[in-house]
Amino acid sequence: MNHENLSFNPNFICADSITWFREFILLQDETPSVLIEKKEDSLFLKNQIIQVKIEEPKPAEKSVFSSHLLHSPKVLPQEKMITNPSWIHGFIIICFLLFAIAQYSYFKRMQQIFKAFFANRLFNQLSRDGGLFRERVSLFLFGSFLLSFSIFIFKIYDFYFDIPVTGFISFIIFLKILIVVILFYLLKMGLFNLSGFIFKSPKETSDYILTIYIFGQVTGILLLPVIVLVTYLQSEANIYFGLALLSIFYLYRLFRGIAIITSNIKISVYYLFLYLCALEILPLFILAKILMVHIS
Repeated sequence: MNHENLSFNPNFICADSITWFREFILLQDETPSVLIEKKEDSLFLKNQIIQVKIEEPKPAEKSVFSSHLLHSPKVLPQEKMITNPSWIHGFIIICFLLFAIAQYSYFKRMQQIFKAFFANRLFNQLSRDGGLFRERVSLFLFGSFLLSFSIFIFKIYDFYFDIPVTGFISFIIFLKILIVVILFYLLKMGLFNLSGFIFKSPKETSDYILTIYIFGQVTGILLLPVIVLVTYLQSEANIYFGLALLSIFYLYRLFRGIAIITSNIKISVYYLFLYLCALEILPLFILAKILMVHIS
């Protein structure tokens, strides 16, 4: 009877027992690949950090938010240079000198003129006295007004239209402005005298011309600090301040003149409107037009 027995060679095990044992231990640490196979619903994929390569847009591709192709040139803001001709300082000194002479020599009379512009009682007193047109104090103050007003107009045109303010050209431009302003007031007073002769109202016409005359003297005093600011601190705010001051006094003078005319003469609204257009508004447009033509 044959017996089947398990047999082994102990020499084989002993000969390579260390190597075999090492391989056995290593096999215990290995995990079958099927157990760690990646599945779509596994938690491994959910917690896995996947690196995504972001490609930059090509230069040929245009973004929806790209700007237009009309690029303006780089214009840097430049500070406006303050340039004043040498002769303008002399005329400003003359304006202050005329005012100083009037204040020093005729202080009381100058106070009466200034108060008469705001008080009807003092205005009527000057009207009854007469002779104010020929007094030296009035000539000094009204001359200061004509120079100050001409300087103010010159600096406005210089600020906005860049008049060449160097050499002999700027002086000629200023003389043209001064001559136009003087002729404007002479023509205006001549038209008022003519209208007073036509409508047979010399008293009212004389009072209205006196109002214009006093307005010029008072405004000339108030324009002295304005021309200093506009000349040496060239800014648009100073120009607006001067224009606002002139506008307020002009409207007040216009109101006083209308009150003088309508107080003694019964005049309709239609003729009053024609008067305002013909003798007040139209001369201002003519003055502005003449100045623009001469300066250009």
